[in-house]
Amino acid sequence: MAAGTALIFLLDLVLLLRVAHSEFAHHHQSATVQPLLRIRRDTSNVGDASSGTPASSSHVPSSEMNANCSAHPEFVDKLIQNTFLHQFVNDHGTTVTLAWLGENTQIILALTTFSLPLLEWLGRTKLYRSVNYGKTFDDISPLVDNAHIMKDFGISVRAGNQSRVILTSYPLNSPGRSFTYVSKDLGSSFVKSDLPFMLLEAMMFHPTKPDCLMAYSTENELWITENLCKTWRKVHKAVFMHKWGPDDLLYFATNPNGVFDSDAMGKLQLKRSRDFGRTFDIIATNVFSFGSGGRFLYASIFHSQYSPRVVKVSVNQGDLWTVAQLPLVEKNQFYSVLMADNSMIFMHVDAEGDEENGTVYTSDNRGAIFSKSMEHHYFPSNKHTSDFAKVNSLRGVYLSSQVMQDGNVKTVITYDQGGVWQSLPKPQNEECIGSGECHLHLHGATSILRGLPVPQAPLSEANAVGIILAHGSVGEALSSAEPDVYVSDDGGYTWARALRKPHYYDILDSGGVLVAVPKTDYVSSIKFSLDEGQCWHSYILPNGTMKVMGIYSEPGAHSFCIGLWGYLISSGVNSWVVVTVDFRELLNRQCNDSDYVAWTAHSAGLSGTIAVSAEPHLGCLLGLRQQFNRLRKESVCWNGHGYRASAQASSCKCTKRDYICDYGYYRDPDQVDCREETAMINRQLHICIYGAEELLLTKGYRKIPGDRCEGGFIANDSFKLISKSCTYTLHPNDKTVTHRPTTAVSMGVTMHKTSGQKLQRLGPHWGLFLAIGIVALLLVAFTILITRRYCCRPSRITFSYSQLRQADEDPIEDPHARLVPKQAYHDDSDEDLIDG
Repeated sequence: MAAGTALIFLLDLVLLLRVAHSEFAHHHQSATVQPLLRIRRDTSNVGDASSGTPASSSHVPSSEMNANCSAHPEFVDKLIQNTFLHQFVNDHGTTVTLAWLGENTQIILALTTFSLPLLEWLGRTKLYRSVNYGKTFDDISPLVDNAHIMKDFGISVRAGNQSRVILTSYPLNSPGRSFTYVSKDLGSSFVKSDLPFMLLEAMMFHPTKPDCLMAYSTENELWITENLCKTWRKVHKAVFMHKWGPDDLLYFATNPNGVFDSDAMGKLQLKRSRDFGRTFDIIATNVFSFGSGGRFLYASIFHSQYSPRVVKVSVNQGDLWTVAQLPLVEKNQFYSVLMADNSMIFMHVDAEGDEENGTVYTSDNRGAIFSKSMEHHYFPSNKHTSDFAKVNSLRGVYLSSQVMQDGNVKTVITYDQGGVWQSLPKPQNEECIGSGECHLHLHGATSILRGLPVPQAPLSEANAVGIILAHGSVGEALSSAEPDVYVSDDGGYTWARALRKPHYYDILDSGGVLVAVPKTDYVSSIKFSLDEGQCWHSYILPNGTMKVMGIYSEPGAHSFCIGLWGYLISSGVNSWVVVTVDFRELLNRQCNDSDYVAWTAHSAGLSGTIAVSAEPHLGCLLGLRQQFNRLRKESVCWNGHGYRASAQASSCKCTKRDYICDYGYYRDPDQVDCREETAMINRQLHICIYGAEELLLTKGYRKIPGDRCEGGFIANDSFKLISKSCTYTLHPNDKTVTHRPTTAVSMGVTMHKTSGQKLQRLGPHWGLFLAIGIVALLLVAFTILITRRYCCRPSRITFSYSQLRQADEDPIEDPHARLVPKQAYHDDSDEDLIDG
């Protein structure tokens, strides 16, 4: 994750509920043996709450995880002197928003907001600034005229140039007006400007021009400023979605009739501008939604009035398009782009008649030809997400979940960009119960959405090579019971149980320090590891027990500080506090060359699996052998903020592992040979690529996009041009599409495929039967919709916690972005039918 980007903590809690909760806590305390510990407001024992002076403690850390770990009493004094408490006195805000400014500046903005549900306009805000990683905060509300700053998207910080910050205000005494407060000096001063519209969502900085922003108004208009909010220019009305592209390009989708209407979905025009919206051209029509990832621009489009929705892809900013060719796809399925970068696209295709799983396909380097990567991919359509996640520190490594034959879910991992997926091994320090297969299974985004006791999804950082922290369970399948925390230090090849029960966790100093905070009602200690998770030490907080709502650190995993945001109960009212622990002094010195050891990625392997048996050169994956300098586990020193993980790479000879199975081919489990799909045998494949019809000639193997192997096994595919122009067909050899597609149901890229059928002569009463059938279907659909929306919807969570981090590495596109309609018309879009 990139340093200095906006980090948003949404800790919503109505004040009245907070008081009620504190009364419950006092009642619960009287019924238990151990009294509730509190951070006291007087400073006699815990240090100055407002100045951030260190507190005192007599506790010593204890070691966990294995018998070889030893306690380190010398850690205590250092941590005590570097633990800071700041209390926001007389501030009972129900929401806190944190934004990091700059890189290695230690500057944080904190916006507290007191508001009631549905009554945001009656709220009040205070703005604070810290210059020491949150150890202390100063109230700088007067710098912005004590204005009411918007809670949800009132702070905009630019990735890559975080000295600029923009605050958006809606004055309570001036309905219909709004202002911006702009700072170019990390929040030291602000300049006020009028905003000629009401903001509907967060502003979007241009990826390379720091004074250029794009904004979307409550009137569904797109606006642009090129002088950092001094003046604004309206680009277009009736805009449904928008985003920056490369090379100063701007993309946006509009309704041709100039009206913002949800019925226009599927009729939109996709427009492109090269001069910041002054002029534009139409590059696609009949658009439902669009997105981009890496060098790919993709759109969900109705090809014609009676055709299903299709995905078209462009690699030249929309000049030419091709239809994504997906094999053996039938009707009534949704598509979702899981990931797209400069080399390829991962796409999920829902299984017909199944709301829980589908198939993952991977594209070629043109985004046109797709091959099967994983079957039974777990993707519950009513949750609008999957567990698909990238391991950020290693090339081509992804985690996801797969549905087993008995309906249970297991975790799988790929090390070669989707070429082969396999189960995770049993952790070294875990025992399995029962005689079935025993593997580690991890909780991802779907577990969190289902309300399981999982505070965080798997965590990895680009600068902490090989380290993964995750919640999970051991057995034949993923368990819904309370999970433990597991750690891998080699990119997922081997694992160990690190901590019992759920925790918040974070990575500091590029992996030199791992921190975990128990996910319990009240927290009195934190845990940390200085050896990549082998040994964990418990540090009892000197300032007492607190309710932790979330933890935070500077994005990028370079800092030494961890902040715990929460509150204590004092005089019947909860007081928000920040406890910051600085591990810098715990590490003795700057690391030198002798503290690092050469480590080859993918060298661990998994005995008896394809990762070892099929690879003649250990450590070769995606055509490269990469060697990193890793910190020795026994070295107690700091990497420092300037440390960057880099690798020495050498090319490898090609093997079948460097290829994925081509269109119409598949691999059996634990096999490297590609076999032809039965339905594709002796079938010529004619495809339409960017307007030219081509005949695909394949030996069943296609080199993985981004693979850099040389020599060795070669299985070149070729394309033979057979005509100068062509039009889209749904399947090879299909002539026409004669039936109008059913309305799609998806949050992602969605389309349906309906094969041609001959018309049948109908009986004399077909009209009556048809009318009765339609009425019955409508009643069933209405009953299901009402039941799911009001009876089966999970109850509102009292505390909500989320983070927003924008990556500098790809400022144009979040690689996990999917083609989704805007929240502004969510209730009218077809995804609402599966909203649960």
